[in-house]
Amino acid sequence: MKGATESYERLFNVTELGDLCGSSRDTVRARIKALGIKPVDKNAQGHGLYRASDLLMLRPVGEESDIENDPAKMSPKDRKDWFDSEKGRVWLDKEERKLIPASEVVTVFSSITKSAVQILNTLPDILERDEALPPKAVAKVQRIIDSLRNSMAEKTYAECATALNFIEGNEE
Repeated sequence: MKGATESYERLFNVTELGDLCGSSRDTVRARIKALGIKPVDKNAQGHGLYRASDLLMLRPVGEESDIENDPAKMSPKDRKDWFDSEKGRVWLDKEERKLIPASEVVTVFSSITKSAVQILNTLPDILERDEALPPKAVAKVQRIIDSLRNSMAEKTYAECATALNFIEGNEE
């Protein structure tokens, strides 16, 4: 059990904590400061060293957002800088096409839906003409297609309206 005890006594510098968390040194430093964690010791260069158990405090279970990204807790200058950087990130995401405007998504989705509906509308005629399906079977296929088409129309309209209203509501 000696090995297990030693792992709890291991001290980490900010860089090592960042590597373990998958975060940058600045992020780790900001979280340490926000949580008020004090260094246990200092290394040869005079930098703080922290216990492995303190590492668990850097990202409490269930925490959704990063502490340093909470604009309500920032100074006015930091908040302005943060919002400016977010606008820059959104602009870059749009330029790299990682972020697609909702209107384009709705247009593409609409054209896909129209194509599917067009095929569904002609399917009973094709089945009757090319496959010699009896009229009773064609009528059954038509009822199923009508039900599917109506369901698609309702759901598509509802989702697109919700998405567009949500976006328009946020721009005001």
